[in-house]
Amino acid sequence: MAEEDVTDLIERLEAFEERLGVSLEGLFAGILQRREYIRVNGELHPREGTELKQNTEVVATVYDQSGRVLAVQSERFSTDSFFGFEAFSLFIHMDVGSNRPARIRVYPKVR
Repeated sequence: MAEEDVTDLIERLEAFEERLGVSLEGLFAGILQRREYIRVNGELHPREGTELKQNTEVVATVYDQSGRVLAVQSERFSTDSFFGFEAFSLFIHMDVGSNRPARIRVYPKVR
């Protein structure tokens, strides 16, 4: 399935990553061919060691040119099953044809 690369729209909140002791790496964003989804891929890494300090959620929020939130998707990571790093793919359902994204903010939060 062909997709348009919109990785340049990604904004990280590095202060959030630092505070939680994690790093988001290998981030990619694409609009899927049918223009109904935005896909955000990446990896969650601890900054030190191989384990998360607390249960963590990775959130991707899509904004339009006016700063309005168009869509949000997240994935949770548990300290019980995490080791080393974890890859993720967030599929954000939205009508990309009528609501062109201006930025995609990706950040971690405690869960």
